[in-house]
Amino acid sequence: MAAPEGYIEWINSHLGFNPRSQANSDALSDLVVTDLRQMCPAIRSALDRGDLNARKNPGIRTAVAERSIDLVLHENGEAPQISVRVSVEHKTIMTAHGKARKNRYGDIIAYANHMHNHSRKYDGVNVSRLVTGPLAPQPTNAVYYDNFIERICDLYRGRFSGE
Repeated sequence: MAAPEGYIEWINSHLGFNPRSQANSDALSDLVVTDLRQMCPAIRSALDRGDLNARKNPGIRTAVAERSIDLVLHENGEAPQISVRVSVEHKTIMTAHGKARKNRYGDIIAYANHMHNHSRKYDGVNVSRLVTGPLAPQPTNAVYYDNFIERICDLYRGRFSGE
């Protein structure tokens, strides 16, 4: 999988970046799309045929609100009236550098203040490393990155590809 290690490499090659910047989010989105293409032939085929399009940070309208989503795979159309087949919020993958959302802004600020008070090495300036020890999700855990990508693929196949 490209995203976990690739994202750490991107962070470390852009020291001093704003962890909430769009470039940060876009880099992780590109890596996730690469992994989905690699791990899920049904998604790869739909993207290659143009049946699905990857879009970064679109505003998606629901019945009650419009929300900005980090990454969506959608049928042809223009946001916010697109038919989303897959959506990914980056804080589900890499929470320390997740982009703030309106409804979570206060929680993120409180968390960031707590972490900055605890350690000045959560600032986007110091070299990062991928945490794989006991505190990180392990390969048997449902939220482990590879399992997360596999679950997206399984759900997509079951709902949309007829496989």
